[in-house]
Amino acid sequence: MLMGLIREANHEVNGSLATYEIDDHSGGLLEIKWWHDDSGEPLKPLTYVKVVGQVKIFSNKVHVVAHHISKMQSLNELIAHSIECIHASMNIRKQGELTGTNMGTNNNNHHTGGGGMHSQQVSNGFTPVQNAVLNLLKTVTSMTGYSVTEICKQLKQFSENQVKQALEFLSGEGHIYSTTDDDHFRAASN
Repeated sequence: MLMGLIREANHEVNGSLATYEIDDHSGGLLEIKWWHDDSGEPLKPLTYVKVVGQVKIFSNKVHVVAHHISKMQSLNELIAHSIECIHASMNIRKQGELTGTNMGTNNNNHHTGGGGMHSQQVSNGFTPVQNAVLNLLKTVTSMTGYSVTEICKQLKQFSENQVKQALEFLSGEGHIYSTTDDDHFRAASN
């Protein structure tokens, strides 16, 4: 979910597509596309909203395809959301320090060896297949990411079904996102 202020709104006449430029106070505007059912009043600029949707990348630009958009009832929701984002970021950074992975910090404590891959869960709470998929996607440099087929080819020790379940879990938890279509993925952070 993201929350922010509508800076620009474009509604198709006799259509169900609305495009919004939303400032989520993270440094830039996000383009939100929303196909809706024409019921209710269209959202206008300078309205704070909550958006639930899926992040996509088209032409090297981040877009969000919204599943649901609603007005915020109170600015307290925005403050609470900001605190939750900061808390999640701090937890991810702390978790990276504990497991020895570099999550955007200057942590140089890298562990060697692969003994943890045989246990059911590794120290970060992921199963071995989830960890392998996430680590592979963190190496992606192209904006389109890796396809499910490419991931399966590189992670031959896991079945295609295991890889797909891991992708679904990691996507649902916000660790990865689909890019050009529902078959290509990238890590949310390197």
